Amino acid sequence: YGIFCEKQVSIAAFVPDDYRQTNNSAELLAVIRALRIFSTGDIAICTDSQYVVLGATGAARRWRLRGWVGSTGPVSNVPLWE
Repeated sequence: YGIFCEKQVSIAAFVPDDYRQTNNSAELLAVIRALRIFSTGDIAICTDSQYVVLGATGAARRWRLRGWVGSTGPVSNVPLWE
C-alpha cells in the first residue's frame, strides 16, 4: 500500500504477514497507518476503495453490532476494523 501527502511525504509498505494479502486489507492498512502518522490536526483521507468508505462511514459499526456479519456474509479484516 502507499500513503502520499501534500508535504512531500511518501510511504510504501507491504501488508504484514499477520493479515491476508488482499486489496481491501492493504487499503484499510494504509488508512490506519496514515491516521497514526498524521494524528494531530486536520486530515483528509482520499481513497477509491468503496470498502474503506463504506466501513468508515457507518457500516463497520453495524457489522460489529451484528457480530461482524454484513449483508453478504462474514466481514473480512475484522482485526483491522476493530
